Amino acid sequence: MIILLSPAKTFSKTPSVSHQKPMFLDESIVLQEKLKKLSCDEIKTKMHLSSKLSDTVYNYYQKLGTTHYKAIEAYQGQVYKSLDYLSLKTVEKKYIHKHVRIISGLYGMLSPEDGISYYRLEMQDQVITNLYHYWNKILSSYIDKHASKEIFVSLCSLEYEKVFDHIPIITIDFISKTKLHAMALKTLRGLFVKQMAIQNVQSLNELKQINVDGFIYSEKSSTSSHFTFKKD
Repeated sequence: MIILLSPAKTFSKTPSVSHQKPMFLDESIVLQEKLKKLSCDEIKTKMHLSSKLSDTVYNYYQKLGTTHYKAIEAYQGQVYKSLDYLSLKTVEKKYIHKHVRIISGLYGMLSPEDGISYYRLEMQDQVITNLYHYWNKILSSYIDKHASKEIFVSLCSLEYEKVFDHIPIITIDFISKTKLHAMALKTLRGLFVKQMAIQNVQSLNELKQINVDGFIYSEKSSTSSHFTFKKD
């Protein structure tokens, strides 16, 4: 079972250093070299960022490859805050290491302990190339060779899930009587992965037993490709 997560646009100030190389580092370096050539104005215009954020991103790009932090600790968005990796027991962290893969516009697919630099590059950004086209071929080839028999469970946003248009994926959906805003949805995704680690989920039947903040599996609302967890 492989659990797919989106990356985050914000980063921790105190992540651990990692010496583990991402599995697609060579392919990432091709993109990194292109990003390093972008000016602040190009970043601002093409990525629709403020002047202040453009300066930050420019500095990220210039330092690509000089620092390497554990991906699971470096990302600091709401999903990762809810997952709260550092609070997990050793056996639960091992579950995360084995099963979680983070989809990235810059690195393709990351294991939790892979070393990354700070960056900003969403999968939908076309500032240097069409990243869907770039990564789809690479990830397709890898999965066909090494993970074709795995069950893929997605807690990604659609932006990142779309890169996997070639393999069957089970998407986890959350539904409640009141509309779930983006932050609440990200919180649930992080808590769901955390619960998978705590319960050592290895099968689809075990997946269906998860209860996160009152959201429980709904057989009636689910399909073979979408598992819906509802809260009445």
